[in-house]
Amino acid sequence: QGLSSEDLQNLNTEQGRHKDLLLLPDLRDSYENLTLKLLHMYSWLDQNVDFKFVFKADDDTFARLDLLKEELKGKEPSKLYWGFFSGRGRVKSAGKWRESSWDLCDYYLPYALGGGYILSSDMVRYVHLNAGYLKTWQSEDVSLG
Repeated sequence: QGLSSEDLQNLNTEQGRHKDLLLLPDLRDSYENLTLKLLHMYSWLDQNVDFKFVFKADDDTFARLDLLKEELKGKEPSKLYWGFFSGRGRVKSAGKWRESSWDLCDYYLPYALGGGYILSSDMVRYVHLNAGYLKTWQSEDVSLG
C-alpha cells in the first residue's frame, strides 16, 4: 500500500529476477508501521528460512560482516539478543518517536540501540509466536527490546 502501480511493478520485477525482497502488500509503507513490518519480517523469516542468526541493521549502517561472523563463532546459537544496550534512553515525548502511551518510567527498558543487532533463530521464533501479545512502540528497536 502507498506505492504507485509502476513502483509496485518494478518491485515485483526485482523480486522475480533476484528473489531478494520481502514484499508485505498488506502493510502501508510508513514510519508508523515500521514495528509491524519488523514483526511480519520475523514471522516470515521463522517460517521460511533455516538460519542460526539474523542481523537486523538500519539502512544507514555499515557493518563488517566478516568480523560479525567471526565473533558469532564463539556464541551459542540460542537465546541470543546481541547489540549495544543502554538503560539510559529517555522516553521520547515529542517528534516522530513520541510515545504517547508509555507509562512505565522515565527511561526505556534496556534494548539494543544504534545501527543494528543480532538475534538467534529461537529468539526470532519467540517474536513470531508472541507477536500478537507484544506491545508496539514508535521505535521498532524499543518494541523488540
